[in-house]
Amino acid sequence: MPGLSFNARYFDRYFLNQADWKTWETQAKIIQELLINQIIQDALSDLPPEAYNYNGKDLERILIARRKKIIEFAKRYYKVLAKEVDIHGTLEKDYFEVIRLKNGDVEVNIYLRKDGDKVKSKLYYHRVFKNGETKEIRLYGLDDKDEYKISGISKTSILVRIIASENKDKIEDVSAVKGPKKYTRIYDEEGKSDIELGSEAKLTVLDAEDAILFNRKEFKYDALTPIPSVGVNPDDGFFFGPGFKYVKQGFKKAPYKYMHDFNANYALRAEGFNIFYKVDYVKVLGNFDLGGRAEINEPEVFQFYGLGNNTDVVEQQLGNSDVRLNNYEVIGKLSLSSKDLANRLAVNIGYQIVDLDIFPNYAVVFENDRNQQFLNTGLTYTYFNADNRVNPTKGISFLLNGTYTNSTVNGEVSFVSMESSLSFYIPVNYFKKKTTLAIRSGIKTIDGDFNFYQANFLS
Repeated sequence: MPGLSFNARYFDRYFLNQADWKTWETQAKIIQELLINQIIQDALSDLPPEAYNYNGKDLERILIARRKKIIEFAKRYYKVLAKEVDIHGTLEKDYFEVIRLKNGDVEVNIYLRKDGDKVKSKLYYHRVFKNGETKEIRLYGLDDKDEYKISGISKTSILVRIIASENKDKIEDVSAVKGPKKYTRIYDEEGKSDIELGSEAKLTVLDAEDAILFNRKEFKYDALTPIPSVGVNPDDGFFFGPGFKYVKQGFKKAPYKYMHDFNANYALRAEGFNIFYKVDYVKVLGNFDLGGRAEINEPEVFQFYGLGNNTDVVEQQLGNSDVRLNNYEVIGKLSLSSKDLANRLAVNIGYQIVDLDIFPNYAVVFENDRNQQFLNTGLTYTYFNADNRVNPTKGISFLLNGTYTNSTVNGEVSFVSMESSLSFYIPVNYFKKKTTLAIRSGIKTIDGDFNFYQANFLS
């Protein structure tokens, strides 16, 4: 249902935020009663004869079947729109009245405000939100001096977010909901509003630069996207497997609230499998993001011809110098991003287990080196300023990373690696099709005692 109504997602959420299910049901029944068979037949008869003869009867049958289910379809779409509702006031003084009902429902009334009180004859918004249908109600004061009054006692309720205007508003919460969770969230510029939190409200203070404004086009659907893992390379051969990416949106969190990315594949030449998982949670600890990744390769396969740029390789070694190792790795990440999300600084800590199976006879490997475990700690800075993160066509990106690796089981590995890269994406307008020139330059160095498979590789 969200996909079918995608083009109208902003329009419907903006203009239908007051309509409850009774209103939807009434209108659906009116359409169902008025759209009789004859009207459908007359409309289809206006098609060109060639089109009607091709599938006119099928269209008639389909439209009649859909008419029978119009109330069911309306209910499904109503539930989509009722899940999170944005309600905005006027540019004048408004009085927002929020009443938490005993059964968990929430009543919202908005009046014009005059002389510090509501004008009862000027009620311009009313709706009772059903607990279970609606998860969040967001109230935007927009402009002038508004007042918010939240009252009522219940065992369960609906989360209410109050986004104060740029002026000095008055906000009072005397409601109470059973349990530790706070069901009133207030967002205000520092020192702007007169606020009485009570026991149910939580205040988030913002500076002027972070002021939360109403934007009817900021809504985004949660998305579950299948991403098959299919490809081919000289080491793994042909590989294939399932994958998905799930993105959960959150209130005023960019680019999302959290994200899970998973894919797995089986490689024919390597005769093994690979599993990749990545997770990212935005603003979990204050302004800090929390994320990480995990990787399993059974086995990881690559070619090794020796260390150094001056390594001599005989023809018989090309493509026949497999290194096969089982790799198990998990990395946690705590990061802080700039307000425009262009700059990101991350602290990384990870643990890795490597079980070395096959390697060329010229690779220096001691018995203790075959099974090792490592602790990694690092610091990463990234800058990305381009038009698209997935497929950039114009912009620049920069990476600076430092990592310290130390062995914890077997071996005496201890080294520091540093790397930096700079990429430019330049649109080329000499071709009819959209074309981008991508230029990347980088450097990487390693210092200390490391195993041959931990050395720098060109990729």
